[in-house]
Amino acid sequence: MDNMLKTSGNVEQVKPGGLEYVDARLQALWIAADICGICEYTYEAGPLRLIHFIKDRREKAHDKYTFTIRIDAALRKAIYQNNYNDRSTHKTCSQAILAVLGTNPALPSEADRVVEQSLHEIIITAGIMGVA
Repeated sequence: MDNMLKTSGNVEQVKPGGLEYVDARLQALWIAADICGICEYTYEAGPLRLIHFIKDRREKAHDKYTFTIRIDAALRKAIYQNNYNDRSTHKTCSQAILAVLGTNPALPSEADRVVEQSLHEIIITAGIMGVA
């Protein structure tokens, strides 16, 4: 994984547990997918667009760290489900990513719905735990 982090541009060590560390791990995951031939690490193929989507949406979040981890997991789950359940339409990982992110910026995408659902879950979890 350290080699992937170096390839992602984070040559110096980042503090484990910080937001920069999470970002480096996200990049490393998609670089590994590119190296394995699963999906190209480009904006057009989807992974960079997905990372930008997560970073853009987290700017409004109170707890950016938790938000980033939860949204990443929820989006990757949606991508997997699109790719696995609808294989005839989304033959590649890239097609599944782009389907989740949507093609028309004027319309809400599946990614936007995933973000809203995750935000509700974060709020409910915080309420149950007594965190304000």
